[in-house]
Amino acid sequence: MKYMYLFVLIVLMASVVIAQSNKDQIFDPIDFMFPDMQLNAPIPEPIPQGDFVQVKDGEKIICALCGKVLKDVEVKYLPAEDVGQGIYFDDGTHGDEKANDNVFSQIKITNDVICEDDNNLKERFEFLCKKSLETDAVEFYGIPYVTDMSPQSTTMDFLTNKRNSFVVQFRHKHLQKYVNPNTDVYYLVYKDE
Repeated sequence: MKYMYLFVLIVLMASVVIAQSNKDQIFDPIDFMFPDMQLNAPIPEPIPQGDFVQVKDGEKIICALCGKVLKDVEVKYLPAEDVGQGIYFDDGTHGDEKANDNVFSQIKITNDVICEDDNNLKERFEFLCKKSLETDAVEFYGIPYVTDMSPQSTTMDFLTNKRNSFVVQFRHKHLQKYVNPNTDVYYLVYKDE
């Protein structure tokens, strides 16, 4: 509690100093304490009065891997007589979250894309696999050696095969989840418009 009083005292002292140095400008302590706060943020539309119902319309895009909503639907209010014509539904279908809650929906749900964060991770895994295969097998395992190993030696063949096997297992374990099971290719990346 005493720290809060100390904070308020410091802010007040700073406001007096700044107010005296800028006598021609009006000092706003809120703007001083929270310079990034958007006081002029857009005000949401008011809920219309009368016979209107809430409607959720559009496409909801969800990352196939992390479940993050990448694009959400538009929420609007429409006259009740326009809603009951088979375009919007309140029966738990067409993206309607709860049946008979008087919130009508016409939502297309897409979950066959991934977010940019997941794609960056996939690209890092691919880079690791590529670099591992480009690295000499002896260096890959960090084995110190004194004599030169010829590329034809059985030890070199063994280490190369072991490294290649490891990379294949690593690739399968960490990159398989980025493959869309419906298309057998990597998920597309969603880019916000």
